[in-house]
Amino acid sequence: MSPPQSEHSSGNASPTRARSFARAIRRGVRRESQAQARRHGAEEFIKTELLKRLDITQYQWEHATSGLPKPAAGSSMLSRDMLTFGQLILNKGKWKGEQLIPEVYIERATTPSRINKHYGFFWWVDDFTVGGKNYHSFQGRGAGGQFIFVFPELDLVVVITSHNKGMGDMLKTLPQRIIPAFVAKERR
Repeated sequence: MSPPQSEHSSGNASPTRARSFARAIRRGVRRESQAQARRHGAEEFIKTELLKRLDITQYQWEHATSGLPKPAAGSSMLSRDMLTFGQLILNKGKWKGEQLIPEVYIERATTPSRINKHYGFFWWVDDFTVGGKNYHSFQGRGAGGQFIFVFPELDLVVVITSHNKGMGDMLKTLPQRIIPAFVAKERR
């Protein structure tokens, strides 16, 4: 006498079980396809809807473990492109008359959170006192001394690319050195 065949054995799977298995595979494939589309979609969106419109073509953007572009770190670009980003923030998301990022998002990104009074969405927020006057600032800060400083009151964007461990003294010294030059220029 031969051993009984299980329903998983070749040729003996029930039609109901086979349909369930096929549906499970389709669901898994669909989920993976959607995940790939999200990853590709986010990357494609950044590339076409933001960087291309800003004429930024030389850049690198690291991916998080999810496969999506890292939002808070890992991007590399030229100093002039960092200036462009700073100008986009200064212009409340507008570039060449076109609203690339909603103004309400820029406002939220550059407003301190309830958790950290110096940090919004990926942008640091500080006031600097120079010559007895306060100047509001937003900063994009990168590892090793890569900074985008935005001073809205002065209509000024300053970019620094350097190689320091940590943030160095740049956060303290830049406003003290740069702002007087622009304030003096404004007064002339």
